[in-house]
Amino acid sequence: MKILNTRFWLLATGTLFTLFPTINALSGQTVASAPSYWPGTLSAREAEIAAVVELAWGFHILALGLVALAIALLSPDPLRARLGVVVTVAFALSQGLSAGTAAQFGYGGTDGMGLVAIVVIGVPLITLITCAVRWNARPVSTS
Repeated sequence: MKILNTRFWLLATGTLFTLFPTINALSGQTVASAPSYWPGTLSAREAEIAAVVELAWGFHILALGLVALAIALLSPDPLRARLGVVVTVAFALSQGLSAGTAAQFGYGGTDGMGLVAIVVIGVPLITLITCAVRWNARPVSTS
């Protein structure tokens, strides 16, 4: 397997974006940790709103994960590479805009996730690089 395999990296990104929010939502981690991302002590209503924001954010990531999986499984190169660039850039922009907008209202996000942050940032970054490099790849002929 070549290291710059668009299908592999899109499957890795799609799996990460699908499993991470699903496990967090089903385990209750998303709801339990939501109030800690906001400053001060939250009222019960504010904590509920924080939980809804985190759940919606997580389900947005999950949807992008499903799109990445579909691209990986259903698209041939170079279309897969081009769509891979689109989905990874869309993910980065949507997350940056969401976090930036929420920060204006006091959202603090996590204090640092260590290895998890490296994986969550690294895998999509490698996917973006792989897809960008393979943008004009010639389709493999089967004849």
